[in-house]
Amino acid sequence: MNPCARMQAQRFLPASKYTEPRLTPATERIGFAVKAFIEVTLVNAGGNDMTAFEREMSRCPEVTQCSELAGDVDYLLTVQVRGMKEFADFTRAHLADDRRIRSYRSLLVLRQLKDEHELSL
Repeated sequence: MNPCARMQAQRFLPASKYTEPRLTPATERIGFAVKAFIEVTLVNAGGNDMTAFEREMSRCPEVTQCSELAGDVDYLLTVQVRGMKEFADFTRAHLADDRRIRSYRSLLVLRQLKDEHELSL
């Protein structure tokens, strides 16, 4: 990013939020062939259950994004793993037997059409 554009970006974005653009390798090329979005609904959406769930997801290397949502679903996870066996292992280990989770729904990505993470200023 040229210096002028960087200065403009820093004016509009808080310093703690602004990061330099970085190259991210295509996950398929480095062996992570399965990407899934998982909608998670907790039994009790509040307090200690949310804190514990968020802490657990932040510790899972398979979870690349965890977003708290408004509406019927409490969280949207983005999970990237090497294959379907690893995906099944992840859901069993972290979602299926968790008593805090009322339900979860997996959406497997067939083809990524657009994957941008930086704003064009």
